[in-house]
Formats: sequence, C-alpha cells, structure tokens
Amino acid sequence: METLEFAKIRSQHPGYSVMEVDGLMPNIELFIQGKQDVATTLKKAQEQGDKLLDQNAAGK
Repeated sequence: METLEFAKIRSQHPGYSVMEVDGLMPNIELFIQGKQDVATTLKKAQEQGDKLLDQNAAGK
C-alpha cells in the first residue's frame, strides 16, 4: 500500500511497450547482473528508448 503513492499507469504513447521491452529492460537486467553501473544503465536506456520512440513516430 505504501508504494501506491508513487505508482503510475503505464504510458499510452504508441511504441511505449517496445521502448520498455527493447530499451529499458535489457539495461536494467545488465545493472541487476552487476555488468553495468547505474549511470551507464540510465544513459543507455534513455538513448535506446529515445531511438525506439523516434522510429515508432516515423512509422518504421
């Protein structure tokens, strides 16, 4: 119940699920495995997520 204060509904933006699965999750997995530090994880997730959202917006 304590986390409900911070819980958010996932974005309805077209392409968000692709960005989450292909951009965010692989980087989080590397972080959890100790193969990537937090700064690199956030940077790469942002870069990959932006790229995927741009591709989706362009219809690719």
